[in-house]
Amino acid sequence: MNDRVPRLARDAAGVLSWIDARGTVHRGVHLVQAFPLTAPGEQVSVVSAEGAEIDAFERLDGLDPALRAAIDAALAEREFMPVIERVLSVSRHWVPSTLDIETDRGPTQLVLESEEAIRRIGPDKLLIRDSRGICFVVKSHSGLDRRSRKLLERFL
Repeated sequence: MNDRVPRLARDAAGVLSWIDARGTVHRGVHLVQAFPLTAPGEQVSVVSAEGAEIDAFERLDGLDPALRAAIDAALAEREFMPVIERVLSVSRHWVPSTLDIETDRGPTQLVLESEEAIRRIGPDKLLIRDSRGICFVVKSHSGLDRRSRKLLERFL
């Protein structure tokens, strides 16, 4: 019986490798999550450098803690989506408009080119795509401070 736990490893050059339960090494893999915003921790695939699915996980919550941490780190690296914590100011209340914001990665600005740049992706979650194509997330619109909510609501 083979009781090896699959693992994810990164070499000195930063290339990810997947070592499956049989011990086979697959170099140059990518981790892809089907629905990173609406179903985090679910439906994750390990994809080869050629684009073929090597392994898949319906849910991550039952994995070995070390493997789960490595997968979470790889997904976070791939899915760069800063979380908006506060909206400090807006240049004007129509588009295009520049928003000064605080994110989980520090302060920045984003430019809204159209009202369609802000989408609801859940009952209280927003996805905002700026003029550069960077996606920002508001995890809880109702959880923002009053001023931030008021500034954003003018665009919703």
